[in-house]
Amino acid sequence: MKEGKKKLDRRGFLRMAAMAAAGAAAAACQPQTVIVEKEVKVTEVVKEVVKETVVVEGTPKVVEKEVTKVVEKVVTPTEPAPTPKPTLKPGEVAREDTLIFDTTGRATDPTNFNPFAPSGWRGGHGQLQTSLEPLFLLNYETGEMMPWIGESFAVSDDLMEWTFVIRKGVKWSDGEACDADDLVFTLETLVANAPELRNSTSMEQWIDAVEKVDDFTVKVGLKNPNPRFVLDYFGAKIGSPPIHVVPEHVFKDVEDHAAFKFYDPDQGWPLGTGPYKLNRGEETVCVWDRRDEYWGAEMGVFKMPEPLRVVYQWHGTEEQRSADLVAGLIDYIEDVSPGALIAMKQKNENIHCWYDDLPFAWLDPCARDLEINCTVAPWDDKEMRWALNYLTDREEVVNVAYEGSTKISVTPFPFYPPMEEFVLGAIPDIYDRVDQYNPDKAYEIFQSKGYTRNNAGFWEKDGQLLSLSVQAHAAYVEMKKIPMVLVEQYQRGGVDAVLRVLEGSVWSENLALGTFEASCGWQSCGSINEPWATLDNYSNRHLMPVGERAGSDYWRWDNQEFSDLVEKLGQLALDDPEVIPTFNRAMAILVDEMPVIPVTQARKILPFNTTYWKNFPTAKENPLSENYCHPPSWWSIVHYILQNVERA
Repeated sequence: MKEGKKKLDRRGFLRMAAMAAAGAAAAACQPQTVIVEKEVKVTEVVKEVVKETVVVEGTPKVVEKEVTKVVEKVVTPTEPAPTPKPTLKPGEVAREDTLIFDTTGRATDPTNFNPFAPSGWRGGHGQLQTSLEPLFLLNYETGEMMPWIGESFAVSDDLMEWTFVIRKGVKWSDGEACDADDLVFTLETLVANAPELRNSTSMEQWIDAVEKVDDFTVKVGLKNPNPRFVLDYFGAKIGSPPIHVVPEHVFKDVEDHAAFKFYDPDQGWPLGTGPYKLNRGEETVCVWDRRDEYWGAEMGVFKMPEPLRVVYQWHGTEEQRSADLVAGLIDYIEDVSPGALIAMKQKNENIHCWYDDLPFAWLDPCARDLEINCTVAPWDDKEMRWALNYLTDREEVVNVAYEGSTKISVTPFPFYPPMEEFVLGAIPDIYDRVDQYNPDKAYEIFQSKGYTRNNAGFWEKDGQLLSLSVQAHAAYVEMKKIPMVLVEQYQRGGVDAVLRVLEGSVWSENLALGTFEASCGWQSCGSINEPWATLDNYSNRHLMPVGERAGSDYWRWDNQEFSDLVEKLGQLALDDPEVIPTFNRAMAILVDEMPVIPVTQARKILPFNTTYWKNFPTAKENPLSENYCHPPSWWSIVHYILQNVERA
């Protein structure tokens, strides 16, 4: 693992050795000297009593009097005594040994650490980043699928069988081995309990059989070919991997895996294989302490991370988070506006970012969009959704919500180079077709649907205003600013639009159950180098009635032709000549139907303070530290960041 230290080449080493030898020879030819503190002259004003003789009435007398003199002294200054470190109480960890990350919002259930839980799981508050290790980790900066608790994987020529090998020596935090039994149990439990458990639907869709070959090897037979099975489900491609291995020796005795919390301090739960264990979990904070029995360090596979404690804590508003970062009360925060970053850098020279100059931001793979509930009239009509698209001024959103720090988006994909080639190959005029801010076209559609504009400027039909309720996630700066601009644009266009800013748990629940009208989000997210993962979010295989929990297709769009094309695309090898025409046909349907309105590419400004910790990942162009991986602190990649972060 990289440790952030520069290496000397042979020439540099020889040059340094020669300089050291020359210095030693010169020192040997000189007389020995004793180094003392440098003496300095100081002046002082002193008072002293002197005697002098005076004549009083002709008689000499000796009298005393006080006089003031300026004297010069030669002194040797002494160093002030160092400030003693505060005495730590039992259980406390010094600030310089504690790495503090920002997190968004409060936990719905502070004691839910079960990765099977369909809702309420608080894995993003440090469990995914410090304790629950993935099989593999995709590194955006190197393109490498890094082995973690998984040692290797292989796929058959027909893409129907995947073989996983788990590293020998991996242990859960209670000392039990993590091996093939755990992986087999995890996959079989998900398949058997679909769709009740988190991400169980995908496992039930793909997996035909799971076989334990030996203590560390598992074969997974699929129902259909899948060239991206590991990348999509086990490699932490985006955020964390959808499938996490759970300890069989704990979960095998659980009756209701959906309701299980996996929390019992007396039993050391939650268990993990990572180098940290839970100290305490509250609504707004999770504290994880380093454990000395980490298998990765014992086996010499990974190093023991330097922080003794890792904290994930909600610090409130953008203003409060920024102030806390400047004051050194936190080391790394999730996202701020460009103006907030510039203000912080002016106050503290230790504040840095992915880029230390414009554009500052890292490009997140989850493009931002407006997701329309396709079961709610009149927005169940694709022409009405297109009318909203004509009222969407993306450039204004970029300039107002992002202060010019991102770009518009016309598809649900991140415009990383591979994806841009896919999209422009399918629809060369995609920008002209989708990015049309044309209110007059919207008005024509409204009128064709029987709406008229009233004296207040709003469209109405049969005495009912044309309205739109947009929900926004309260914890994310951009997720509030984007819909603020959109709602104002729609109001200017005569739609009675309102913004509802909700706590993250409420926002997520509405999304999953379909109890929303429109939502500003990123739920198309999935693809980074090929299109299937994002398109699959729109497939009707995920379709659930309103009121029942969905894992994708939150907007309840149902198009069978599109879904069939996506299913075909998912079974094609990435170099199959059918990939491009299949994608082109699917993309044409998606653009025509517009169930989700793409708005902007996602930029993330992720500032950090190097007062206590250094070598956070930065861009190649930033000389501050190494460009060893991507930077999101809410992803599983933090496992690798912890291998590289050093005390300042």
